[in-house]
Amino acid sequence: MNQRYSLQRSSTLFENSSDDDLKAISKIFAKKDKKYKSKNNTMNLKDIIRGLFKKDSVLTVPKTRGDKFEIDMEDAISKLDAGRIKSGRDEMLIVFRDYPKPICRVWSAYNLGSIYWAQIGDGDKAREYYSLVVNEAEKYGIIEVDKMFPHMTANACENMMHLSLSYEEFFYWVDKMQILQPSDNVLHSLPPLIKEGQQKGLLWSEILYSIASWSYNRNDPGSDRGEYARAVSTYHLMLVHRKNLRYSREIWGHVIYEFGTLAMRISNDAEIKMANSHQPEIPDEFTFLVKDAVPFVEEYLLQNPSNINVQKLLKNMNGFINVSNNIEKSKIFEELDVKGNEFLYRKDFKTAYK
Repeated sequence: MNQRYSLQRSSTLFENSSDDDLKAISKIFAKKDKKYKSKNNTMNLKDIIRGLFKKDSVLTVPKTRGDKFEIDMEDAISKLDAGRIKSGRDEMLIVFRDYPKPICRVWSAYNLGSIYWAQIGDGDKAREYYSLVVNEAEKYGIIEVDKMFPHMTANACENMMHLSLSYEEFFYWVDKMQILQPSDNVLHSLPPLIKEGQQKGLLWSEILYSIASWSYNRNDPGSDRGEYARAVSTYHLMLVHRKNLRYSREIWGHVIYEFGTLAMRISNDAEIKMANSHQPEIPDEFTFLVKDAVPFVEEYLLQNPSNINVQKLLKNMNGFINVSNNIEKSKIFEELDVKGNEFLYRKDFKTAYK
């Protein structure tokens, strides 16, 4: 059986699914990695926000030469593509605030959803902006929105399927998408698989855990899709909504470990982007990704102080922040050479700090 799309560790989600089911689901999530990844194994933001999670959902730039809205939008995108995540995100928020026209608001909201989902790893914020896209498009007129950005509203619905917090919400977005784009392949593959999990009595937290695990593989570079921020977004949702999702202490430990590890990875990738773009190193542009993850790890350790792996994780996260802030550049992280935990690579640090 193809383990790429089965739940890792403590659950058995989809373990009885047929090979055909797994092939179908792989078509949904598989990407043309060489086309959409940079040398640092991360997606280019211009690809992400223009809808290239799906080849038929390109968000084209309006043909309005010199339009200030477009200029401001492109400026935010350029900063993000150069690893300046904080500045780019903040500028996109300003664009969203300063251009209240419906089509501008929908476009900038979609971009913000994609930034939070596929660059920052904040599932709650991604949900906020993707849902706003659908609500605003319905008010303004989906036909009008689709004239400029074909399939954008349907894409937002699909992304919300991946970020749902319950079976009920997932199928709510499925119903929306069936109205907007009934022939989309995802509707013929993913909902039946999720329905199967529901019929087996699996918790929604187990579904989310699988969705996160489909985005990357740290143990096998050959099958690693490199969508680390998307995985972080899903783990973030599981941590923010932990009490409502009601998963076990064991799963909590797994989620925390992956969450913190991948937060360092996406921050490190942003740092390398900045170094490769020949800009002055500005740690605040990317270290916030790790800083924002630290409280979740600390909360876990308050209740589970004997977990040695998470203790090391927290030490490494604080070490990463210190290294990036030029406090301890000679520090060697304890976990770098441990098989299965090579979330940061020595060659990356040489590139970043040469």
